[in-house]
Amino acid sequence: MARGEAPAVIRSKSGSIVPATRRTAGKIWSAASRAWLAVARSRYRRYLGWPLLGLLLLIPGLLLPWLAIPLRPGRAAWSLPVVLAGIPAVSWVSYGAVLAACLAAGSLAAVRSRGRASAATAAVGAAVLVVSLGFLVASGTADWRLLQLLEDQTAEQAAIFNQFGYAVPGQTASLMLVGPVTGSWAVVAGALRLGWFCAAGGGLVLLASGAASLAAWARRTRRRAMLLPALAVLIVAGVLSRGVIAGYLAGQGAAGVQSGDYQAASASLADARQFNPLLSSSTAYELALGQVLIAEGKGGQPLALLADADARGIVGDSQGQVTELDQAVQLDPANPVIQQQLDQASQILGLIHENAGPLQALSDPTVADVYTEGRVRYAGADYPDALACFRQVLTMTGDGNVISSAYTYLALSELKLGLRDQARLDLLHAVSADASYNNTLARSLLSGLYISTKSGEA
Repeated sequence: MARGEAPAVIRSKSGSIVPATRRTAGKIWSAASRAWLAVARSRYRRYLGWPLLGLLLLIPGLLLPWLAIPLRPGRAAWSLPVVLAGIPAVSWVSYGAVLAACLAAGSLAAVRSRGRASAATAAVGAAVLVVSLGFLVASGTADWRLLQLLEDQTAEQAAIFNQFGYAVPGQTASLMLVGPVTGSWAVVAGALRLGWFCAAGGGLVLLASGAASLAAWARRTRRRAMLLPALAVLIVAGVLSRGVIAGYLAGQGAAGVQSGDYQAASASLADARQFNPLLSSSTAYELALGQVLIAEGKGGQPLALLADADARGIVGDSQGQVTELDQAVQLDPANPVIQQQLDQASQILGLIHENAGPLQALSDPTVADVYTEGRVRYAGADYPDALACFRQVLTMTGDGNVISSAYTYLALSELKLGLRDQARLDLLHAVSADASYNNTLARSLLSGLYISTKSGEA
C-alpha cells in the first residue's frame, strides 16, 4: 500500500458512516418523539376538556380590561375594588384578587379530578359567575363613585366631540339583558369590555360542565351541609340589595322634589344615604338635596348654590351659573360633583363668548377644559397659546379621536404661523391616529398640502 492510501480509505469509510449514523439517529429520535407524544397524549388527554377551557378563559379575564372609561385607560379587574353599599371598601380586595383566588381553586379542583368536570369545578364556576354578575349589579346600584366617573367622562368626551365638526360614532351598550338597557345600567353595560366577558364566560363553562356532578353532590349531602352555601348566597343578595334600596329611596326623594313635597323628599334622601353613603358622589342626588336646602331657606349652602346654578344654566344664564358654582367650590372644594359642574359650565361659557378666561380660572382643568381653551384661542387668532393647549391635550389622554383632532388643530395653528413643514407632519400624525376614519378635515387638509406642494414643484 502506497503512502497516503490508508488515510484516503479511512476518509472514504468515515464519510459513508457519518451520514448513515445521522440517519439512524434521526429515525431513533423521530420514533422516540412519536412515542413520547403518544404517551403524553394518553396521559394528558383527560385534561383537555371543558374545565380546562373555563380556566383558560379566566386568564384573559384577569389580564384584559373589564371596563372602558372615556378619555382614560381601561380598568382591569385588579384596579376595580370591591365596593358594596354601606360597607367600607378594603383597598387590597379587588375583583382581580377574588378572580385570581377562584382561578387557583379551580386549578386545584381540576388537578384533583384529573381534568374531569366535578362538583368542585362547578362550584368554582358558580363563584366566578357570582363575582362577575355581582360586579355588574354593584356597579349599577352601589358604586356611585364609579358610576359618576363614567357619566362625567362620557360628558367630557361628548363636550370634545361636539366641537369636531364631523360625526364620531357614540358609545353604545354592549350588553343587553332581557330588554333594552337604560339608566345607570346602560352606563355600566356600555362600558363593559372583553375582560369581563371572558371571566363571566369562564365561570359559565365551569358551572355548566360540572352541573350534573354538583347536583348529584347536593342530593347526597345532608341538609346541614347545605346551610353554609345557602347562607353565603343570602349574604351576597342582602348586601347587593342595599344598593338597590338606596337607589329606590333616592329616586323617591327626587320625585318628591319634583312634586314640591320637600319634607318627604328630605326624609327619603336621608334614608337613602343611610343605606349607601356613596350616593354623595351622584350629581342627581346632590342636586335633589340642594333643592331641598333651598326650600328650607338654606340657600347659602354649597349644595343649594349647586342647585340654583343648575337652574340658571337651564334658562341660559351661563355667567350666573359659573359665578354661583365658583362660590360653591370655594365653600366646599372637596366636592367632586360641584367641581365637575363648574368645569362643564366654564366650557359652555368660554365657547359662547369665545373667552378663555373662565377656563383659565379652573384649578384642575380636565382634558375637555384644555381642548376647549385651545379651540377658543384658535378662534380668537391666538395661535401660539392654542399650540400650547393642543400639545397639552396630547399628554392628557389616549383617545384616538381626541388625539387626531388635537394634531389637526396643531397643524391649522402652524399653518397660520407659516410653519408648513411642521403642519404637514402633524397632519400625518392626525391621520395616523384616526383609526376609525372619522377625521375628514385632517385628510382634506393633508391632500391640499400635497397638491399645493406638487404644484409648487412643477
